[in-house]
Amino acid sequence: MSKHHMTRASEVYRGAAHYGPAYDANGRVGIETAHLFVKKFGAIVTADPDGAVVGGTATEATTLSMSGALVADSIATFDVPRAVSLTCTADNSGVDFTVTGTDEYGEALVETITGPNNTTVTGKKAFKTVTSIASDGAVTGDIDAGSSDTIGLPIRAATKGDILSISVDGKAASATTQTSTATTGDVRGTIAFGDDASDGSKLFTVLVNVADAGSKAAAYGVDQYGG
Repeated sequence: MSKHHMTRASEVYRGAAHYGPAYDANGRVGIETAHLFVKKFGAIVTADPDGAVVGGTATEATTLSMSGALVADSIATFDVPRAVSLTCTADNSGVDFTVTGTDEYGEALVETITGPNNTTVTGKKAFKTVTSIASDGAVTGDIDAGSSDTIGLPIRAATKGDILSISVDGKAASATTQTSTATTGDVRGTIAFGDDASDGSKLFTVLVNVADAGSKAAAYGVDQYGG
């Protein structure tokens, strides 16, 4: 099915309503149409915390073996863009792990995640594929790496307030958000669905206000950090 633009204007007004006897300061009448983007994720599969690396070890700075169930041809592929999780029962808080891959648009993506200390840590950037995970030093014990329930947005949420609603199976969901930044979070933003963990059956939907659709950076975020 072909797609057509109705307009390339950054603001579109409808109707003839105006307040008072005069037009607004710009000579316009009507009400600005809402810039709403609905993303129906559908049934997101259960997160796989060792889908990329299972029991990874390192006696020095090295690239971990990609051995998880989500790996094919040395690349881990997630069902939807997700933040990477690292899990270990030892203290690796002094080790940085560099995750390399792509986002959902195929753009190169690199993130450095500080290692876990007897727990699970989750990154801030949403990966669709992971091509490598490298440590900058020796790893104590074994470490797993895989997908989390922090999901990447396909369109930029400039602020938390631009995420208008989050629902699971049509009901409001409890969630937290990571707003878009150029240096720390994902450039479009991510959502952590809280207690509503993905299980392959619950349907997830997000409604986002697109504050500015005038450019790629405004609507989709600045270029991801690719190393």
